Amino acid sequence: MWAENSDSDVRKDFQGDIKASFNGLVSAGSFDANIKDTEQYKTYEQSVGKTCNCLGGDGVLAAKIEADPTSDTVYETYQAWSKTSTKYPKLLNFYTTSLWAIMYGAKDPTVMSYHTDVEKAYYHLAENPQIHKTRCRLTISTNWGQIALLSPAVFIAPDPDSPASAQNGETMSFARTRLTWDSNGSGQDAKTIE
Repeated sequence: MWAENSDSDVRKDFQGDIKASFNGLVSAGSFDANIKDTEQYKTYEQSVGKTCNCLGGDGVLAAKIEADPTSDTVYETYQAWSKTSTKYPKLLNFYTTSLWAIMYGAKDPTVMSYHTDVEKAYYHLAENPQIHKTRCRLTISTNWGQIALLSPAVFIAPDPDSPASAQNGETMSFARTRLTWDSNGSGQDAKTIE
């Protein structure tokens, strides 16, 4: 979730806005529904973006939460979904730390002394990028599929030497950060796209 924070009233009530916006999903089901009637909440709603991902657990319940994490019954659906996580487990979270931060905390003084050089090298490469192409194959075992990239410097492009094409009433679209395929009832339930 993200939101514009230039309005002082929105900043003041931001936590309450989030709780109300997700109908208690992020606050164990508790929130003040009256906040939705305030002017600052209306301002908040105009500038907020939300996304919700459920990993593991029952796929039908997860899809219901992801489809509308602001529904009136989202917390009840979440409770039912969370009870299925032991039956269908998945890795939920991990984080990364920059190599130079790890080096800075090293006990070896030689390793520690190079942390600034490694950081400078990283930022030099990040600020002076070169284009690299990685060929990928996406196999979709469904009658609809979509892949979207959230990395700011990564783009999807069709392979000009082996262009993917829609067949038999299918639709396929490439955007800079999204690929979508739909069988449109063509009967095909698997597709390989290179």
